[in-house]
This record gives sequence, structure tokens and C-alpha cells, in this order.
Amino acid sequence: MFGFLLILFISQIISLSFCQCKIGTFIFENNEHWMQNKYFNVTCQRGRIQVLNCVTDRGTVLPVGTLPFIEDGIKYTCDPAEDSQDHSDYPENPFEGSGETEIVGDCENGNLEYEFHGFLVSCITNKILGCVNPKGQLIRHGYFVVKDKLLKFCKVYANGRKARIENKGCFNGSLIDSVANQIYHVPKYTIWSEGRLQLRCGDNGIQIYKCPLKDGKTIHTGSAWLDENNVLNVCR
Repeated sequence: MFGFLLILFISQIISLSFCQCKIGTFIFENNEHWMQNKYFNVTCQRGRIQVLNCVTDRGTVLPVGTLPFIEDGIKYTCDPAEDSQDHSDYPENPFEGSGETEIVGDCENGNLEYEFHGFLVSCITNKILGCVNPKGQLIRHGYFVVKDKLLKFCKVYANGRKARIENKGCFNGSLIDSVANQIYHVPKYTIWSEGRLQLRCGDNGIQIYKCPLKDGKTIHTGSAWLDENNVLNVCR
């Protein structure tokens, strides 16, 4: 009797695993529905991903097999590729016709996420995960620094459907200082002195604003002069 129950239990586990659909580390249960690659309304049917219909950016539902359809100047098609695989792993390219021809996105090749213009997007949840700093680190919400100590702020809102990178001036701290510490935040167009140099926070981060001369005066960046030895000096 125990042997029969054990065999029955194992067979139920095997049956359950073959009913699930797997996309990377994400597992979807049998009959579960979700939006894949933003435009495909799909379901898991006994280990296979089945396209039910397609949806445009305006919410127009397109039945499977719809001929090329143009809406707001964008060409859509609902023509998913045949999935010849008999296992639950996500095939290399199960869907064709991403729906939008003008917008850049890398979900069509089976990627779990992609980065575009500093934003990281999930192909599974169809949500913006956050911003990517120059080191390749994900910033879900908060400050980060780019080239020449330009300070940015990543903001994700509308339940992950919208995001914004805001300019917040400059960061005048060191590598060991916290970027969130507002003591080191410098408002845009601020001018200050460090040693004999005058610095300025501008559109391109912290830049030299004025250079010192031997007579104690200063000269603006971009200026050139010949000293008493006829040597050309440039402030940059």
C-alpha cells in the first residue's frame, strides 16, 4: 500500500512539473495568464506557452493570425511562431512580430530584461525595474552619479510603467562618501573655490570655471595667454 501511494505521489509531482511553463527563473502554473513581450496575451497549457491574442499600445485586441494592422502609424501583427518543443523550457524565440517596429526593445529574442538609454526593463513583468548607473548597477529609486560628478535621481512610478532620470546638480563628495548625503549635493550653476581654482556645477558636471594667474587674478576656462617667457597657457 505504501509503495502504491509513493508511486502515485511521484507521478503527481511529474505531472505537475510537466504542466508548468518556465521562462528563465520564472515558473508559470498551468492555465496561468500573463502578458509576454508587452503585446502577447499568453497562457500556460500543460507545459506549452500558447498565445491567446495580441494587444496594441492603445489596447486594441488582435486575434491570432491577424494580418498586418496599422494603428497610430505603428504596424502590428499577431503571428506567433510555432513552438515545436515538447518541454516546458522557454524556446529561443517562441514569438515573432513584436508588434512595434519603431521602438527599440530586446524582448523579442527571449531575453528576461533589457537596458535602453539608462533604463532597465523586465520582459517578464513588462515593468521598468529602475535605472542603470555607469558601473552597471541597478538603481531602483534614488541618487546616482555619472561622468564628471553629475548628480542624477532615478524615479520609478505608475506601478513600474513610467520612470524618469532627474538632474540634481552635482556631487562634490569622494568615492567613499554616500551619494545620498545631501551635504555633498551642489545646486546647478553654483561656483566655489577649491585651492586656487574656481569650480562650477554645470550641465556637464563639475568643471573648472576660472584658472589662477601669477598676479593673483583669475581667467575664465577656454582662455589662453602668453606668459613672460612667451609660453602659451590655456585654462581648461
